[in-house]
Amino acid sequence: MRYRRYAKYVFLTLAVCMAVYITPHTLVMTPRELLQMGGQQHQVLGNYGVESSKNAAISIMMVTTMWSFVLWGKSRFRNTSRSIDRFIAVAFLAGAANILWLGIYGYYIPANVRVGLSVPYGGDNP
Repeated sequence: MRYRRYAKYVFLTLAVCMAVYITPHTLVMTPRELLQMGGQQHQVLGNYGVESSKNAAISIMMVTTMWSFVLWGKSRFRNTSRSIDRFIAVAFLAGAANILWLGIYGYYIPANVRVGLSVPYGGDNP
């Protein structure tokens, strides 16, 4: 019951990350729509749905899930220090901020460099 107030933030974070993850990079279109738009990618929305944002979304989902597991484990004990709770929250927020920064940074670098960012995300690097 002590950590119940954090549940809405966990679910909101997971929902936002899932929305980012399911955003398509290209759309299924007829040849006429392709000609009207000038290609497979939209001029404004073409940058959304790239792998950099999807990697960041999945990694933040994993960090949020692990944080919820830590809160669940701590909820079984009555006497836990508030300073430990703050330290854990700051550690997870710092990790999520780093992942978010890597996701945004991926928009501004070439694709061959972006592949190297899969190591901090926890993915395989060929």
